[in-house]
Amino acid sequence: MASPQAEALVYALVVGRLISALRERRGWAQAELARKVGLTQPTLSRIERGQAMPELYNVRRFAAAFEMRPDHFNKLVEDAFTQTQRVVRQAYRPSNGAGESDQVWEAVLKLAGVAGVMGLVALAIAALLDEPRSEKVEE
Repeated sequence: MASPQAEALVYALVVGRLISALRERRGWAQAELARKVGLTQPTLSRIERGQAMPELYNVRRFAAAFEMRPDHFNKLVEDAFTQTQRVVRQAYRPSNGAGESDQVWEAVLKLAGVAGVMGLVALAIAALLDEPRSEKVEE
């Protein structure tokens, strides 16, 4: 099992990058989203960089700002985290032949750094948000 600190860091990167991607797709500046959610722009910036996690109530406010239910927002976070985890596990093969490492996040963070993991997170989120939707469009 991955250490809670490494996994929490990757999870924070996923949450932050998802918020950033959704904000950018709407053409909003950080200050605009921060105002909608009731945060300061520097706080939002730290969240988007994965240096802070939004409080539970603010997750509801982010979902409302993006016109989605909180459970849908949380599902996007979980799906992006799972996709990032899948890519990392496929790419990372321990050299000691021990199979799947219990410390995969620590190893990948050590090899690629936070910026490298953030790149994987960004790719996972872009793929997730660009997936064709199976919902019918009203005509």
